[in-house]
Amino acid sequence: MRSLSRAKRVGTLQGSVGVLKGNRGTMWRVYLVSALIACVVAVSTTLVTLRLAALPAPSTQGTRGGEDPSHAGNSTVVLEDVVEVPLAKSRSEPQEMEVFYKTPFAAPPHLTFPENLEGGVQVAEQKAGSFKLRRTATDGLIYVKVKWRAEGRPAQ
Repeated sequence: MRSLSRAKRVGTLQGSVGVLKGNRGTMWRVYLVSALIACVVAVSTTLVTLRLAALPAPSTQGTRGGEDPSHAGNSTVVLEDVVEVPLAKSRSEPQEMEVFYKTPFAAPPHLTFPENLEGGVQVAEQKAGSFKLRRTATDGLIYVKVKWRAEGRPAQ
């Protein structure tokens, strides 16, 4: 009897080993799927982090240094652009071009030209919502690029 019970035990152990051997085929699949899921999560997290890092930081560009941006009445707006002023038709007929600000100002802003005015271009008129450039040159470049910068309080 002892030998039978031992044989039964060995048979049971061999059956268990057989079951374990049969599960090896599915076990590597579980590990593979787990590894793939971990890679997808890692890539997704990296992409989200990079996207959030690429967002612009809150800017205080519309305000003077040290001012609270919530005080809109005290803030200043800076607008910049480049316009092309055409050549004058004749000396007696200068070419004028009106440039409108994207955001109107409460009063005529401080208008500057970082690269200076060249090619016979000068400021003819300045208002809170626009300014006029006049070009008197009749020869030279057909269009002169003028870079401008306006700084002032926005209209309410």
